[in-house]
Amino acid sequence: MDAAWVTFQQVSEYIHAHFGDELSIDGLARDAHCSASHFSRMFKRELGYSPKDYLIKIRIDKSRKLLQDSSDTITDIAFTCGFATSAHFSDSFKKITGVSPSEYRRSFS
Repeated sequence: MDAAWVTFQQVSEYIHAHFGDELSIDGLARDAHCSASHFSRMFKRELGYSPKDYLIKIRIDKSRKLLQDSSDTITDIAFTCGFATSAHFSDSFKKITGVSPSEYRRSFS
């Protein structure tokens, strides 16, 4: 198995486990023992997404589940999933899903 793939598989697992934390490309690159630019190039090559896009995808995937299964407010879900503001969460959610978080939630009620 390719050593780079193992490293990025570990990074992917770390992101999944810590998606709600404040994660930075610099910090992830440091943990992978490479520069941020090299890390970003390798990450995209290995996983098919930029680190930023991958993190947002994971956060949106987690938020979809919370919108379906919990009665938490949209603001609480935004913060739980690592978004700094509910506006950034709503914009990112709509960009990826095509609907707002409230519209998405209503479709399950």
